[in-house]
Amino acid sequence: MTLLSRRIFLVILVAATWIAVARWLGSRSEAFWLLFPLWVLAGAFILRAIPVARAQHKSPLANWSLRVVVIFVPISYCYAMAYFMSASVNWREVLIAVWFFAASLEILLLYLFQVFDALRLRLSKGRGRFGGVAALVGTKLLLYGLLIPFLLATLSLHRVKFASCVPPPELGLSFEELRFPSRGEPRMNLAGWFFPLKNNKGTVLACHGVGANRADILPIVWMLQDAGFQVLCFDFRGHGESDGHTISYGFRERQDVLGAWDYLMTRHDVDPNRVFGFGLSMGASSLLMALPDMPGMKAVVADSAFSSLDLMVRHQFRFVPGPLKEIPTVFARMVGWLDSDLRVDQVNTSAAIRGLKVPIFFIHGLDDATIPPECARILFDGYNGPKKLRLEPGAGHGETASLNMQLYEQEVHAFFTSCVSDPK
Repeated sequence: MTLLSRRIFLVILVAATWIAVARWLGSRSEAFWLLFPLWVLAGAFILRAIPVARAQHKSPLANWSLRVVVIFVPISYCYAMAYFMSASVNWREVLIAVWFFAASLEILLLYLFQVFDALRLRLSKGRGRFGGVAALVGTKLLLYGLLIPFLLATLSLHRVKFASCVPPPELGLSFEELRFPSRGEPRMNLAGWFFPLKNNKGTVLACHGVGANRADILPIVWMLQDAGFQVLCFDFRGHGESDGHTISYGFRERQDVLGAWDYLMTRHDVDPNRVFGFGLSMGASSLLMALPDMPGMKAVVADSAFSSLDLMVRHQFRFVPGPLKEIPTVFARMVGWLDSDLRVDQVNTSAAIRGLKVPIFFIHGLDDATIPPECARILFDGYNGPKKLRLEPGAGHGETASLNMQLYEQEVHAFFTSCVSDPK
């Protein structure tokens, strides 16, 4: 076979396997990261249609040491984060993390470095010593200028999943283990807990934040039950024990909220006229974006929600001076679209709730460095329905409840109760 025919065969192989696996997993990006090392193996070593991704070091010892470190880092990260979160991590998730970090991402970065090395040599050819230095500095600045937003976007979309630990007996919470589908296509199988309560004041659909799981909001569940509400909480896609390994910050998670809503509407012990919503961080934004498709939702508490994902992307590069901020911002948005078809401009919480009349209680910590408190002000000022705002001094991201759980419970309980008695 000629080089051209081998490359054509490789392209056909990539297209066929990518389409098939993407349909199986329900995610184009997950299929890419799963198959990329196999494509490289086939293309570089079997078909010899593409160059081999070579390490930057000439010493074999240095290269093997680097490989060991690259493999050890995701393993250490998985178990350290599981310990920190008081969660558990399945060995399959550890293998997925090693495959993603130590195989897929590492190989892609090696090729990226090779491309920029080739570009440097081409630019410096015949330009003397000064030209060589200029080419080196220029290509390095361009490389790292693109590498930072690429890694931030990629690692934000693909996180390690940690299993939810069973509610500890000392909380005194009885619960049911659930599995139900999300709404939309592809449908994701979601894991959840339902905490029933006799003679309740209503049912709360509770949504956790990014990178966490349903166990992360158990203190909120306990608080809501103490206030007289039964609760449904679940793992978003790409979290806990639900399907998927890709996060889209509300772009698709709103379909998970709608799936949870559909499930609640099937239960005989749930009064459809007394269903409330509670969300934290990404969970709050996903809940608000799903609100137009949940007729009958009585009221919502949105703690630490963002007003738009575009604002959040810009916030990540707040330290980049002036107009230069646009370069990593645009590149990060492009990476999100290429990686997982994420349309950042369509994740707009403020626009989603415009025109609604559902009572919403916006809560935000004034010391929140993750999601700026200006997001709460944008959401509050732009909403024309019944609303309430609390900005807590000294509270970081999602920390308002932990600063004073008793006051937090009183305010949430009073807000929900007032909405039940409201004839609207």
